[in-house]
Amino acid sequence: DGRINGDTPGKLRDKEKEQSHRLAKLSKKYHSGKLPAVDWLDRLTFAEIERINQKDKTNSAKMFLNVEFPQIMDMDIPTSIVYFEQNGETVVEPPEINDLVTFHDPEIGIENLVEKKHYKLARSHRTGLMERELKPNPETRNRITAILGYPTTQPLTSLYLMV
Repeated sequence: DGRINGDTPGKLRDKEKEQSHRLAKLSKKYHSGKLPAVDWLDRLTFAEIERINQKDKTNSAKMFLNVEFPQIMDMDIPTSIVYFEQNGETVVEPPEINDLVTFHDPEIGIENLVEKKHYKLARSHRTGLMERELKPNPETRNRITAILGYPTTQPLTSLYLMV
């Protein structure tokens, strides 16, 4: 409750992370038209933002992904396009109320062919050509069988492994 002084520190603020988030929010506001455009100042500002982002990326061990979706104007409102299908038949109207909205996904329950192919490729890449070599040859198999036949109290040494 904050009344007792303890040894456990609270959540510390990360100034650099805050600055990155603040700059991202301001950039988003600018691109959506909520901030006025000043040509000469915009060039300087975005060059500085890019410099700050590059510095953050080089100082971090994390990977970054920046996704910019194309935008269209729908009833004078800029709208980002997340997915577009040419000649799409179904028109989904936006809800009137900003509340939880569910849409029917016709692909639920259908096998995802891309994921299936990725799984096969990743598995074959991981195992490589070693899969054929997983079975021991007869000599190695006989040594393993002999070792497995030893009593559990018998210590294993390199002499036993040569048998």
